[in-house]
Amino acid sequence: MKVNAAGTGLVARAAIVVLRDHRSVIGLDPSSGMSGEARKTLPIPLVLGIAKKLPFGNDRFDFLSMGLFAPSRPLIMRVFTGSGYAQLLTT
Repeated sequence: MKVNAAGTGLVARAAIVVLRDHRSVIGLDPSSGMSGEARKTLPIPLVLGIAKKLPFGNDRFDFLSMGLFAPSRPLIMRVFTGSGYAQLLTT
């Protein structure tokens, strides 16, 4: 399973525990500051980018966790493999 999650890394850390494999998790955040914080505690690749223009190829992830922004479905659906899942967190 491949998971995309970032921000400060809360969901990414949980994904690593559940999957028992940090190599299956990739972080994405538009903020270099947030990525810097996540980098302090996460042994995963961290990519700068935004949900409207996900910098990943098609059919890449099984699970996507996203906070503060809910893009239209076509923008995120292309990165899922088969039947992917999205977790949209809002405040």
